[in-house]
Amino acid sequence: MEEIVRWKEEKGVNHFVFYDDALWSTQKLNFIPLMEMLKKRNVNINFHTPNALHANLITYPIAQLMMENGFKRVWLGFETADDELQKTTGGKIDNTGFKKAVDILLKSGFSNEQICAYVLIGLPGQSFKSVLDSVYFVMDTGIKPYLAKFSPIPGTKIWSKAIEEYKFQEPVDPLLHNDALMPYNSPDINPKKYYQVKALIQDFKL
Repeated sequence: MEEIVRWKEEKGVNHFVFYDDALWSTQKLNFIPLMEMLKKRNVNINFHTPNALHANLITYPIAQLMMENGFKRVWLGFETADDELQKTTGGKIDNTGFKKAVDILLKSGFSNEQICAYVLIGLPGQSFKSVLDSVYFVMDTGIKPYLAKFSPIPGTKIWSKAIEEYKFQEPVDPLLHNDALMPYNSPDINPKKYYQVKALIQDFKL
C-alpha cells in the first residue's frame, strides 16, 4: 500500500496494473487487506487487469472493493463454453460459474462496458463451431468477448496434445508455437475463420 501511495503522491501516478491472473487466489491474505487499506486512505487512483482474472473466485465483497477502489475495467478469463474442453484445460471455470461472476460484477455497480472476457481460439480439439458458440455465450451474458490466441508452454500436458494434433516434430521452433502462428496449425482454424470471428466481435454492440 505504501508503495502505491508513494508513486501516487510523489510521482503523480494515477494508473496501476495487476498483471497476475491469480490475483484473487489468496484474496484474504493480500488482495482484500490491500483494497481495504487503500479505501481508508482514500487514494484516488485507477486499477486495470488486462491479463484476465479467475472468474470463479469473484465474490460480492471483492467486486464491491474493486468498484470502490477505482477498477475501470475487469477482464475475465473464460476460454471456452465447451464443457469437455473446460475439463481438459483444467476446469478453472464452467458456464454457470462464469454467468455468476458477470452477474456479481453487474450487481456491484460495474457496467456492461467495463466487463470483458477472453475466449481462446486454436485449442487442441477445438472446432470452429466451438469458438463461435463460446463467443455467442459471452455475448448472451451482456458483455463483450475478445479473442485470445492459444499458445502452449512446452512440457505441459496441453503442449503434448497440441504437437500431436498439429503434427509437429520436436524440437519445435519457438516461432511456430508463438500465438501469432499457433492457432492456424489447428485442423479446423485458418486465418479466414479467425477474421470472421473477429469481425463478429467487432460488430457486437452492448
